[in-house]
Amino acid sequence: MSYTEYNDLFKKAQNNGNYMMFVLDISGSKNMDTRSRINANISSLKLLKYIYQQLSILETDHNVVILHHNPIFNDENSHRLDLNEPFHLHGYSYGFTLIRDSIPNEMIYKIIEDGKQELAINFNYHISIAYYETDEYVLGNTKYFRGYCMQYLCLEKNKRIKDI
Repeated sequence: MSYTEYNDLFKKAQNNGNYMMFVLDISGSKNMDTRSRINANISSLKLLKYIYQQLSILETDHNVVILHHNPIFNDENSHRLDLNEPFHLHGYSYGFTLIRDSIPNEMIYKIIEDGKQELAINFNYHISIAYYETDEYVLGNTKYFRGYCMQYLCLEKNKRIKDI
């Protein structure tokens, strides 16, 4: 299946979507040796945890909702990767989902940079961002679905908007 067949829904969701997805893709992962890839994966998972913790702290401190939560996320009995939050896909792509306009992008970039520094991560990430409308696959024919958004951002290299 080509995720580009949903481009019409993608375009609409950029204006109407309530959920903002960030995907971080390790820069230069193709050129890493096996040991470096393993270390990059471990470091990236630590960074993802750091980002999520910092956003949770901001939510508590400011009494706002930033992170997108859904009871269907992280069900240990589900094998669907699109229902993990935060998520890890395609070997070297990682991400998380926020409520639209809940926090400025610059604050997210700062959290990522701070995390890289604190965790001594010495490689960069390509960052892609897009909005989507639904977590429910059955609605994916009329609303831009989370799983399509994940795949699109992971596969469409021209959607990268920032390197950190």
